[in-house]
Amino acid sequence: MFRKFLLTMGMTMAAATAIAADPPPLIETNMFAGAAGWAVTPGTTRVIADSVGIGQDFAEQQVRYVRTGVFTDDVVSGGSLAKQVIPAGSPAYAVTMAGFGVGWCSPGADLRDLGARLASKNKERCIFANGEGGMFRTQGYDGKSPFAASAMTGMYRVISQVRITEKAVDFGRPFRIVATLAKFGPKELRIDYWFDDGSNRTQLVSHKVKPAADGSFELPLWAGRLRLRPSGAEMALETLVPVQDRLSDVPELRGHRLFSPTINIIFI
Repeated sequence: MFRKFLLTMGMTMAAATAIAADPPPLIETNMFAGAAGWAVTPGTTRVIADSVGIGQDFAEQQVRYVRTGVFTDDVVSGGSLAKQVIPAGSPAYAVTMAGFGVGWCSPGADLRDLGARLASKNKERCIFANGEGGMFRTQGYDGKSPFAASAMTGMYRVISQVRITEKAVDFGRPFRIVATLAKFGPKELRIDYWFDDGSNRTQLVSHKVKPAADGSFELPLWAGRLRLRPSGAEMALETLVPVQDRLSDVPELRGHRLFSPTINIIFI
C-alpha cells in the first residue's frame, strides 16, 4: 500500500478560534468551496519505457491545476515582528488541505535562484479558512518544486482581507506526475511518485509491492496494471491493462496538501 512520507496532523481548530479576538478579515465565501487540485491533461498518461533501472522514470501523466487566479490584494499575515506579505497579483491555485477543505496556494521562488533559496523564499504559501470566519496562512516545505510542497508547517493569522480574482494563469511550464523505480529485491519493489515542474521535483508518496509466486510484481497504475519482472540490474515492464487519463485515488497524487505532525503550530 502507499506509505505517506508525512502523516496528517491531528489538529482541531479550537486553539485557532480561541485566539481570534480581532474581527476576521473579509472572506469571499465561494473561495473555499468547489473544485480544487489537479486534473489530467487528456492524452498525456503513458508508460515511457519497456525496461527500467533503479532511479529511472517509467510512467508519467501531465496535470494542471483546475482552479487558478491571482490574489487581488496584498495578503498580510503575522504581527509587526513577523509580518509576511503575499503581494497582490501573485498567482494562486486551489488545493485541498488536510482537515480544512479548499485552500489557495502561491508558489515560491524558483530554487535555481540561489538568493531566494538562501532567504528561504522558495516555500509554497497557502491560505485557508478555519470555518469560524478566521483566515490563516501556512507554509509548505520539503521538496524542491515551489509549486507543490510535500507538507505544510506553521499557521499564522491573516490580518488583511483576502480576495482571489479567478482566471486562467499560465505558469510557463508543464506539470507532471512521474513514477520512478526506487528499489527492488526478491521480497519487495518500491515505486516513488514525484511532482515535476520541468525544473524541480517534490516527492509525493511511495508505493510498495510484494512479489507474485513467480517473482514478478504487478503494479496498479492510473486505472491500468503493469507487470514488472527482474531482468539483471533492471526490471522488464509489460502492460497488462493500459493506463488511462485518470488521477490516482491517493490524495497526495490529486493535489492534496498535508500538515507536518512534527512541528509546533505558532499563531501570530
